[in-house]
Amino acid sequence: MDIVEAMSGFGGFNTVLELAGMGVLTKYLLEQGKFDHPCSEIDRESVAYLKKFSNRWEGKIVEGDF
Repeated sequence: MDIVEAMSGFGGFNTVLELAGMGVLTKYLLEQGKFDHPCSEIDRESVAYLKKFSNRWEGKIVEGDF
């Protein structure tokens, strides 16, 4: 994904805070393994969806309003 590739060389930073939604961008960030990647999501259905498909979300999702 172009966005993730662009972020990989951005100023040497490796922390990304994302509002996860349904995880379209998030899955690519997690696959890279280069980022400390917490995310926030208020929608319980979205959080349940994300957790259903991968255990990589464990400890990464803050369930609540940012």
